[in-house]
Amino acid sequence: MKKITFLTFALLLSIASYGQLTIDDADMTPFEDISATGTPLGLGDDGEENIVIPFDFNLDGQVSSDLRIGNNGGILFGTTTGDLFAGNLPLDGQSPRIVPFWDDFDDEIGEVYWEVRGAEPARRVIIQWDDRPHFPGDTEIDPATFQVVLFETTNDILFVYEDVLFDDPDFDNGQSATIGVVSETNVYQYAFNDPSPLDGINAIRFSLPNEDFTACGPTGQIIDPDASNEGDTITSIITIAENGTIGNEYFIDNLMLDITHRFTGDLDINLTSPDGTTLILSNENGGSGNDYTDTIFQDGGDPINAASPPFTGVFEPQGGSFSDTFTGEQMQGDWTLTIIDVFSSSDIGMLNNFCMTFVSFAIICPEDVNVVNNPTIVPIAVTTTFTPGFNTVPEALIDGSGLSDFPDLNATHEDTSPANSFIGDNETAGSFDFDLGGTFMLNGVAIWNQNAGGPGGAGEEGINEIILSASLDGVDYTVISDAPTTVSQVEDDGLLAPEQFGFTDVEAAFIRLEVLNNHGDDDTGFAEIAFVGTACDAIATFDFPTANGTPNTPVQTGGLESGDVYPSGTTTNTYEVEGNDGTILSCSFDVNVIDETQPFIIGCPSDLEVNQAGDSTVTLEDFLITVGATDNCSDVTMTQDPVGGTILDQNTVQTVTITATDVSGNMATCTFDITVLSSLGIDDETLNHVISIYPNPARDIITLANTGSQTITQISISDMNGRVIQMISNNNTPNRQINIQDYASGIYFVRIQTATASVVKRIIKR
Repeated sequence: MKKITFLTFALLLSIASYGQLTIDDADMTPFEDISATGTPLGLGDDGEENIVIPFDFNLDGQVSSDLRIGNNGGILFGTTTGDLFAGNLPLDGQSPRIVPFWDDFDDEIGEVYWEVRGAEPARRVIIQWDDRPHFPGDTEIDPATFQVVLFETTNDILFVYEDVLFDDPDFDNGQSATIGVVSETNVYQYAFNDPSPLDGINAIRFSLPNEDFTACGPTGQIIDPDASNEGDTITSIITIAENGTIGNEYFIDNLMLDITHRFTGDLDINLTSPDGTTLILSNENGGSGNDYTDTIFQDGGDPINAASPPFTGVFEPQGGSFSDTFTGEQMQGDWTLTIIDVFSSSDIGMLNNFCMTFVSFAIICPEDVNVVNNPTIVPIAVTTTFTPGFNTVPEALIDGSGLSDFPDLNATHEDTSPANSFIGDNETAGSFDFDLGGTFMLNGVAIWNQNAGGPGGAGEEGINEIILSASLDGVDYTVISDAPTTVSQVEDDGLLAPEQFGFTDVEAAFIRLEVLNNHGDDDTGFAEIAFVGTACDAIATFDFPTANGTPNTPVQTGGLESGDVYPSGTTTNTYEVEGNDGTILSCSFDVNVIDETQPFIIGCPSDLEVNQAGDSTVTLEDFLITVGATDNCSDVTMTQDPVGGTILDQNTVQTVTITATDVSGNMATCTFDITVLSSLGIDDETLNHVISIYPNPARDIITLANTGSQTITQISISDMNGRVIQMISNNNTPNRQINIQDYASGIYFVRIQTATASVVKRIIKR
């Protein structure tokens, strides 16, 4: 299992996290025993001890030098408090920790040591649990020896297992242990109470992804040939701590050099790799010229032997390319720059600068691209036959003023005002012509009517009865047969959502909205309008993938290109690039065209009253037969609640909800009430004419007026579920007041009875 990203492990182990580290459990780094040289921590059973390591360590983004080492086979990172108790747990997001073998260890034998080895910048901290027995420590089982190694610069974490066999199947290879790493943001669990992953494993390395970096060597060495005519040699060494293979995981991007010397033709300049391979950078070039100033050696540069001092620019090494010379070698170790002054002379120089830049071989795709499919069609112009009033302009109906988002069918509109709506001046009827700016297939319209407190005063002047017509030329209009014909009156202040209507697809470049009447006074107006088209595809653009460590350009192997029209849903784009050694890397990303437009319901019924003879019930109709829906992208599934066939009792109100759902999960609903009343006989009909209730709707007091001659014997009030909540007996007062202040808002039924007749009146409590 080589270089597996943690995402793969997360899928296997059902851990809900995505990691930045990679896990390599084929690492063959040998066990480096520190039991004879390391510092003992003297940990007791379940004990912890704090140490400070000599460099800052980066654990997946968290940087610290504080470690709290626990006897139970693990380390708490970046803290000086807490413990690793004996009962190990799955790594499901506890505080940052590094646990090579979190189990229940005792302290009868063995020790826990730590030591720093290596030289800066390639030091390593080793923590070793040496011959530690499993609890209880006096049992006749073998102890365990294992260690954690933390690497400076690379920030690698290495678990090395010398012996984790206790000769007890209950404990061997981690049967009762947790293995992995937890950072502040991610969980990297390798195993939990499972010996199979560790069976046959020597070491596990957790590594951050390869990153480009520049390293510099010692400078200031004087190039001073002696009198022996043997010349003078100086060296500068860059020690690379990172693991990686040249030509596969990393490439040498460039070597930068700055030398002061009065006769560059005397100098041989070479680079030797950790494996001992030498590349000539420049061999006795420049004659009596002076200096190498900001000289950059890079594959593909100009020939250095055809240039002149001070060699400022980009040049290919004289002995060949970095790629051809070092591909396949290990990057880790000492890279040695050698400068030889081959002639004895009085010319003295100095090495001023020497740096190497390594880049990881990588292909970089853009992040996933999300395109919200917005089929909202915004008209580009509007004209009206209305005379503008209150200093309003018809353009306010199409510019999004007052809306929380624009264009967006789910936007809410704030309180209407002269700045964000339109009001006609003392006119109740007229028309608006909207120029859509092109020809579209329309299937819906959204209207934000005037809300309370609008420019007209009471807010009741919003449009009411309308006719929608479509035109291709702006001259000849055809009525859209199933378009809305009424718009609801708005009684509340903003923020208010629009009223949305659907209709069968119609081709149009212009729409005429003809207003037949309004909801209130002599002024007619509304706040905003938007139309909806059937297009559901979208154009997506993105940056082309790039590659590091290779001159080759990524090639697309799947998906669509930037600027193409993408279908609704997810399209995966895949690219690959070939490295200098033939290695192929690939990357991919998704383009998500997101449909957020809800379906439009066609033919939603208004509230209904049903009169039923006698005491019989009513069977609810299946409205899905007559109510339809349309969507911009997909088929629509429709449901009704309650379903057709449901039995409704007399003197009840049933709210019916019809829901339309598209394949993207967007939903639209329409609701209406069915009030079931008993039908009236001759005497009941007479009583119905002489009994009235006002005001209706009401907030506190209603008045029941009786202008007939029949004596009222009883009044009963029930809620919409048929439950009687108040009875009033033997009342023949012509104008009887009833207090409903304590009723909940809703619909109620008042049954008035005489000796020969009865009638039910419906009232609304605000």
